[in-house]
Amino acid sequence: MDTYLLKSTACMFILWAFYKLLLEKESAHMFKRFFLLGALLVSFTIPLIVFEEYVNPEVNSPISYEASQNEPVLNQEQPNHNVVVTDYDTVNWTLLLFSIYVLGGAAFAFRFIKHLLQIVNRIRNNPKIKEASYIKVLLGDLLPPHTFFSFIFLNKTQLEANQIPNEVLLHEQTHARQLHSLDVLFIEFLQVIFWFNPILYLYGKSIKLNHEFLADQAVLEKGQPRKSYQNTLLSYISNESLKTYQSTGIANAINYSSFKKRFIIMKKKTSRKSMVLRSMLLIPLSALLLLGFSETKIIEMQKSEPQEPNEVYAQRPEKQFVLLVHKSQILLNNENVPLQDFAVTIDVLTENWEEPDYTSVIVQANFSETPITFLEKVEAEFQKTHLAKANENMNVFPEGYQNRVVQEGASRKLMAEYNKLAKYYNDMPRNNMHIKGSDIERLEYIYSLMSDKQKADAEPFPDFPEPPAMPEAPVPVRPVEPKSDRTPSTLEAAGVPVPRSVVGVAEPPLPPEPEDPLDHIISMAKKGATFYFEDEKISSDKAIELLKNNTDLNIQTTRTNSKNPKVKISKSPITFERK
Repeated sequence: MDTYLLKSTACMFILWAFYKLLLEKESAHMFKRFFLLGALLVSFTIPLIVFEEYVNPEVNSPISYEASQNEPVLNQEQPNHNVVVTDYDTVNWTLLLFSIYVLGGAAFAFRFIKHLLQIVNRIRNNPKIKEASYIKVLLGDLLPPHTFFSFIFLNKTQLEANQIPNEVLLHEQTHARQLHSLDVLFIEFLQVIFWFNPILYLYGKSIKLNHEFLADQAVLEKGQPRKSYQNTLLSYISNESLKTYQSTGIANAINYSSFKKRFIIMKKKTSRKSMVLRSMLLIPLSALLLLGFSETKIIEMQKSEPQEPNEVYAQRPEKQFVLLVHKSQILLNNENVPLQDFAVTIDVLTENWEEPDYTSVIVQANFSETPITFLEKVEAEFQKTHLAKANENMNVFPEGYQNRVVQEGASRKLMAEYNKLAKYYNDMPRNNMHIKGSDIERLEYIYSLMSDKQKADAEPFPDFPEPPAMPEAPVPVRPVEPKSDRTPSTLEAAGVPVPRSVVGVAEPPLPPEPEDPLDHIISMAKKGATFYFEDEKISSDKAIELLKNNTDLNIQTTRTNSKNPKVKISKSPITFERK
């Protein structure tokens, strides 16, 4: 905690110094307002940023050390007869400092609440006049004009006697319109929590001064002569007014000590090019703050279970193979390697190895936050290498690594899609389900990405029935004709005339087998047919899908040989009416 406070205070001071040196005297007051507020937020955020750096674990060999006769032995207990420790020497510094912090915070909180109550009482106990977006509060006390959100506090006697210039009213209206009270409340709240931080008081003073710059700028942009406006402001700092005016607390009010700076800034006009150049300096400054005040966490890669190296490996310690896979990043011997180059890189690494090196190498491989599919791709690439081929049944990851993978889970968007689709099929009657093959594939894909917790919280996977088997094509039955001796030859012998086309003609061929319904639909789709399901027009893809899922549907095709055939599909039998 102490380190965090020191870092945040240092960030605040550096950014405030940047503001004082390069921005305060410029006329880009709105940019300066957001810079000061953003600098406070950045100062509290940067010390919380933690960068992770993965390093190979170092193996420290045991070091023997013998103390010489002239060196003291640290572990040897030596009696000390001159030091006497008593309970009176012990001070609980943590409790003492915490008590001081609580007392200081309570005092500043009391001050903050007191100022708020003063403002509330002034609003409640004095007459008010509502004008457009502002509310004028008429005070009996002789206080300088000041503003709190949309309330503008003015002396009643001066207002009724028209002794308050329009420039002053416009100045206070600007405070109300731009909500400067929000900035003041923000810095006051921070001062309650971090009352011991002196840099916050510098920010508070700069923020309030910049509010005056903004209000002055608004008055001058309305066409008010600068000299006349400055004389009006000077009229508020007479000896009599300095003795009479009282503190206005957290409200925006005329600040007499800032007049000199305000008059200088009124003459200043900053070019856009100058502000762009000054703003560009924030990029290297932000990088330096991140580098200097963020935290870097060193993470050692986990070691695989210790194995007994053989003699050949022990003689060749420079032969090493350390692999780390984090998410979709591969680090081989602490160097980043793309997946497509993984196998080639290993072959180059082991190019000068001898046969004993291949068979005795110990592979250290770790993975974290990596999808199982990516690990399988890494394993498949490893199997292409000479190292894997030289060691039969060798895997780059230890056995059972699939069970150790922490699933990242599906995204919120995919979970919403899955729940909607699964609920649709779970609510569908099982005896009358209409299932799309693409929906099943989508559900299975999202379900494979989900973590165990997501699967437990999500809609149950729909219990789809087995698809019906395709019916076999009916075997055509040939009608059996009764035997008769009335053949062409017997008829001719009996004197019955027989047409010449019948005499000597063989039996007619069997009728062709009926076309498969699905094939018929596909062929009609190729011809550009129009499809209807239960008298509702559908697309050809929908018609094909219906036939795939239910082969018991009835089909009627009309205008088969025309340019626009029509195909009607229905669940109920199709009847034909004869005219």
